[in-house]
Amino acid sequence: MGALASPLRTNNYVQKSGANQDQIETLIANLANSPEPGKLIDVANQIAQLSRSESISLEELENRVKQKQKEKQILEDEIKQRRANLESWCNLFRRKDEGLKWTITRYISDLDRSNAHMASHHQKHLKSKP
Repeated sequence: MGALASPLRTNNYVQKSGANQDQIETLIANLANSPEPGKLIDVANQIAQLSRSESISLEELENRVKQKQKEKQILEDEIKQRRANLESWCNLFRRKDEGLKWTITRYISDLDRSNAHMASHHQKHLKSKP
């Protein structure tokens, strides 16, 4: 009889709560799959105490949670946008860097040719003098 007492009490609580069996099973599954089931139970108990003392209604608490979820989503969207902007700037700088490297390489090459031409011209000039 002692082994049946706990399941009977649990069943009585479920019936008294007005929740359906699916809701209770989902709650239990969420608890079981939670990384910190004990903490989740503590928080649920705190919520129950708050709603009983009426310092905050469940509806108000639900609204606050939804508001925080919206704020979180806005921040996540902003982070994505800023990350995309940053990546865009990085790509622009990479392209500019590659273009600058190409320009410098071409400039040095032109200088080398010019110096070679001037040296050749200078040597011809020196050879033509007696």
